[in-house]
Formats: sequence, C-alpha cells, structure tokens
Amino acid sequence: MTTTPARQKYEITAMAGSQPVAYNIYLEVRQLAWSSMTSPLTVPAGDSLSMGPTLTGAIGKATYSISPEASELPHGVTFNDKTGAIAGTPKIASAAKTFTVTATDSANPPQTASYSVEITVNPSAKRRSCGSQAVPAQSLKEPPQRLRFMHPMRRRRANR
Repeated sequence: MTTTPARQKYEITAMAGSQPVAYNIYLEVRQLAWSSMTSPLTVPAGDSLSMGPTLTGAIGKATYSISPEASELPHGVTFNDKTGAIAGTPKIASAAKTFTVTATDSANPPQTASYSVEITVNPSAKRRSCGSQAVPAQSLKEPPQRLRFMHPMRRRRANR
C-alpha cells in the first residue's frame, strides 16, 4: 500500500465591520502505513532472519507492540519495541506462527497501523559436528546402536 500525505492551505476572508480579516486554515490528510514487508518468512534453524519494515505517515514518535508476546517468537529471535523490527538467529525448528506488529504515533488523535508476519523455522539442513567426525543432521535423530566390546584376548581364542 502506498500513501501520499497531502497538505492544503485554505484562506478564509471574513468582514469585520468594513475591514476584511483573513484566516489561514491548513488541512492535512495522512495515513500511517507500513512498507517493505515479507510474509510468510521461512528460515532454517541456525540462519539469521531480519525484518524491519518502514513506517510512513507518523506524526511524532511512534511506539511499537507485538502480539502474541515477543516471548513467543522462535528461540533466538527478538522484537525491537523502538523500531518494530523482528530479528535474530533461531536456534531450533518451530512450527509456523503468525505475529502482528502494531505502530501507534503520538498525534492527537493517534493513528495505528499493523502488519502480520508468519514465521516458520525449519530444521537445519547443515551438517552438525559430533566429535571429530561430521555427521549428517538427520542421523543424529536415530537412536545410537549398541556396540559390543570383546576383550582382545577373547577375540584371539575365538579365531583359533
């Protein structure tokens, strides 16, 4: 959505007795709006994400809030209540969840604008390290195999 604020000056002239009196009236039409938004936003765990849309049309200082609470963002991702940005590096996979960010300016009366973003964190496709050997991430989900240890002396007797 794009908005074009408009400011128009009107001059009103009235007669005060035989003297004309001029008054200037300014009308401003504006709309608080977000731009540069992306939704849905999907990233693999361990990759950074950043979403900082631009707010236009605000008068004075804007305040920002998020719903549901910022504590419900994926682990490692934060909400900046001074800019409305969502950013961070999610640590673990999480299901899709929609968050709504609302900006309120300090005009009288205040205006609000909201945007919603669905955030999904997929399991990482990167290989994880296990000791000195690289192991595919998928194999870490499999249960460990039971290893059988046989003393070297017993092995020699069994081979005779």
